[in-house]
Amino acid sequence: MIVNGIYWAPGAPRLITIPDAKTLLRPEDPASASWLAHSVGCPQLPHRLLAICDISADPGGSIEFMKECTTINHPFELYDAEQHVDYER
Repeated sequence: MIVNGIYWAPGAPRLITIPDAKTLLRPEDPASASWLAHSVGCPQLPHRLLAICDISADPGGSIEFMKECTTINHPFELYDAEQHVDYER
């Protein structure tokens, strides 16, 4: 999980770009991660990114694919990184 609350100015580097999201949100192939250490009771690494909390209120900013600010009534945005599609809330 990533919690983003940083100020972002247009032209500044992004924390997560759309191509980054495709990589971070894609399920990892367990065979390609066989070299990573594994402990009983812990999920096998590398973990897949499952959630981003963006409280920075900068749509299209530091987390490029976020198109709308979330609200108390609608606290989540569902995003398909592979298709670059937001799902209706």
